[in-house]
Amino acid sequence: MAQSQWTIVSYILMAVFLAMFGTIGLSRWITIQQSHGVTETIMLGLLLSLQVTTVILLFVFTRVNRTQWRYVPWRLSDTHGITIIGLTIFLIGTFVYDIFSIIATTECLDVYRHFDEKYDEKIIDLVLLIFKPLLYMSSQLLFLMWCNYGNIQNNPNIRKTSVFIFAAATNLFFWIYSFLFESKKIFLQEDPEYNITKLDPAIQKHANECLHEESEMQRTADNVEIYLYPVQMEFCILATSLLLHTWSHIKHSRMRMHDDDDMIDFPADNGDGGPKDDANGQHALIRRNNGQDNEVNGNNNVIGGNDADPPPVHEVKCYGLLWIIAIMLMTLMFTFECLLYVETFYSKAILIVISIKTLYDPSLAIVCAYVIYKLKKSGKMKRYGNIDTECVIMLISSLGLVIDVAFTYISVIPTIIYQNVDPNWANECNDLNIIHDISNNDESVRQFLIISVLSLVRQSFKLIQVMLQVYLIIILTSFYTGPIDNWLSECLGFILILNFGHWLSDSIVEVKFTNASPVQEHYFGCDNWLVIVHIFFTLAIYFRFHSVLMLSEHVRRNKHGHDGYQRLDGDNVQEREQPVNNNDHA
Repeated sequence: MAQSQWTIVSYILMAVFLAMFGTIGLSRWITIQQSHGVTETIMLGLLLSLQVTTVILLFVFTRVNRTQWRYVPWRLSDTHGITIIGLTIFLIGTFVYDIFSIIATTECLDVYRHFDEKYDEKIIDLVLLIFKPLLYMSSQLLFLMWCNYGNIQNNPNIRKTSVFIFAAATNLFFWIYSFLFESKKIFLQEDPEYNITKLDPAIQKHANECLHEESEMQRTADNVEIYLYPVQMEFCILATSLLLHTWSHIKHSRMRMHDDDDMIDFPADNGDGGPKDDANGQHALIRRNNGQDNEVNGNNNVIGGNDADPPPVHEVKCYGLLWIIAIMLMTLMFTFECLLYVETFYSKAILIVISIKTLYDPSLAIVCAYVIYKLKKSGKMKRYGNIDTECVIMLISSLGLVIDVAFTYISVIPTIIYQNVDPNWANECNDLNIIHDISNNDESVRQFLIISVLSLVRQSFKLIQVMLQVYLIIILTSFYTGPIDNWLSECLGFILILNFGHWLSDSIVEVKFTNASPVQEHYFGCDNWLVIVHIFFTLAIYFRFHSVLMLSEHVRRNKHGHDGYQRLDGDNVQEREQPVNNNDHA
């Protein structure tokens, strides 16, 4: 898809800021003792400036395009509306977590005042903790609601769309900062030494607790963070997905503005057979109009009247059976995934979860392959398509799942071949004090090998279904021109629901609970696997949710007869017809 110059500038700025964040973040481990405080202060200042700039740009965009707003009612089937509900929940969770962090920070400000670098860092951190939920996240949520219910994504007259790219990039940078500096117990490092002997003896105990984050309120904030840290990551992922999705729709609306089937613009016809002659186009228009007149008059015997109409297609009756199966599979998998947290049930639940997932991913792969086959046989495929930026971003995010498969192969194959297994594998990382009902070590090793084999089978099908799913979404978005009938809509809904189940599982269990992947954890080590999970599962979570968002657009084509949202009457031809009064299109 053709890009504007400002979009290219946005890409360049995003790459530059990403490189800056990566370089500053790497210095955290290169020179921990020398520049850790300075590094974190620079990151905080840069992140705060980006968030302030994003809020200003969102406000400017809303002011510039306020006359383009068209109210669209909210529907339960509206995935954008459901996403906004999710964003609201994550915003509340972030606000609750930030309250504890603010209280813990303000209680220790009298201590930090004696250490200049620490004090500057905590002041900026305090400002960021207040600004983030109250202005940055909330303004982004209100902006997405304004875009969603104002039908902005289908309006080709929207200007300054680079704000969507900038806001998405800021969300990415916010996640990088949160991952590098706020994730407790992920990166092991030595505590910096502080000279507290110069302080008043009455506050030395309090100072020691504050500087080493061992005060009662800081421990409470850390305990809250264990449960609420993922909500920040989920907010960034969902908001980024919706921002890029809206931006892509605006780009497509601009392209459709010049391809409106209802308008035919004839060039000057000189009658000399030159390049400006458009007799063929006029004859085509005459044939089309005659065909419409004959159809209205009931004259079906005229050649060209109804002969061009396609024969009636047999429509498969569907009663939501696939949706019911998908909901049952998703509920079953997610229920047993949550039971992994129960110490007395872990050894049984992990086998059941792996077995369910071994059926879960092949089901996705089979339905994806079937839908692709039906689309190919429909005869409604364009030979050449235009793969837009949204599909490219989805393709890149799918690499997170490919990385997961690669790490699984690396860990599972040597385990199966050499069978070098610790019988106490379930308690290796001390996340749980698991009570086993296994009477001997051989049974424990056998259970671990069964999990390894099932993981190998499941990950192989996961790789297949990810490739098929990406291919399917690209086909639907860029190549398929036919209708979405009931049966196709039900198959897409099946894929959508199972993807939603994966998103819940990855967000709530896989990222937080390392024992959910015992083979990889046993092979790579507890701390290493925790770092690996936080790196690639962010891409995986984004892919799962964004695929749900894109598939829902095609499912709604069957429910509402259009691509998710009704196109604006007249707005797609404003530049060509130049209407006198914009209120005519309201």
